[in-house]
Amino acid sequence: METHVSESIEIAAPPSVVYTAVTNVADMGRWSPECTGADVKDNGLQEVRPGMKFTGHNRSAKRPWSTQCTVIAAEPGERFAFLARGLGLRVAIWTYRFEPLDFGQATKVTETWIDQRGWFMHFISPKVSGIRDRATHNRQTMKITLQRLKRTLEKEHPSPEAVRGDTGPVGPDHSRAASGRRLDGVDHERTEGHHSAPGRAGH
Repeated sequence: METHVSESIEIAAPPSVVYTAVTNVADMGRWSPECTGADVKDNGLQEVRPGMKFTGHNRSAKRPWSTQCTVIAAEPGERFAFLARGLGLRVAIWTYRFEPLDFGQATKVTETWIDQRGWFMHFISPKVSGIRDRATHNRQTMKITLQRLKRTLEKEHPSPEAVRGDTGPVGPDHSRAASGRRLDGVDHERTEGHHSAPGRAGH
């Protein structure tokens, strides 16, 4: 049984922009096909921080459900992670990592789900969500989430090249990305095994 799923995508927007969008958990319904949003408990906070709590709202084809989430990492422009619980029991850890590309003008974002369910949650969660193969389901929804995030942010924050209509080389080595890779969409990464994070608001 798969307990660790990751999906990545490259977005033509700076890490700070992508981080801000992802950590606005109340807005997660804009990207996720399953999470409809979240209610943040600490409304007075000016920024996301470890210990912040929120309730994530989700919906499948069969029914809605919610999870109680606690932020466990909030490193601006680098990493965001939270632990999701249901019925007071651990459900999953969701992590987003942000890697700068194109000299900081673009970002590789990696979304990771790590199953934290014990035997009881493994038994009850398919009955609550109607989803039996959680790993396969999450891989599919994570791809959709990241594609929507990419499409929205690149439209709302066009790169300088897109604004100029510049398709020529950048820099003395004619490289458009610090990593040597083009911003060409999804980079799928599959990892199985060990427990070590909008999504989503915790499924």
